[in-house]
Amino acid sequence: MTVAPLARFRRACLMSFAAVVVIVWGAVLIGVRGLERRTIDEASADHRALAQILVEHVGSQIRAIDLAALRLRDVWHDNPAQFAAEVEKQKALLY
Repeated sequence: MTVAPLARFRRACLMSFAAVVVIVWGAVLIGVRGLERRTIDEASADHRALAQILVEHVGSQIRAIDLAALRLRDVWHDNPAQFAAEVEKQKALLY
């Protein structure tokens, strides 16, 4: 049984079309995977940067509280009558 030339041509066109579709979808999947990896990497970098900012902020707050406590200690030792006023002053500075 022989296949007509037109049928061969149609089969060749369909096979070519199928190959192009597979290649295009393969390229799309590779692009999506790369984009996904880049997005995850960028999110990780952002996460690390935010964590560093939080660490610096908390450290700054702890240093401020420590300085306020040292100041209150000095006022308590030097002039206990001014302690309450200094506490209010330090509270206002810390908040």
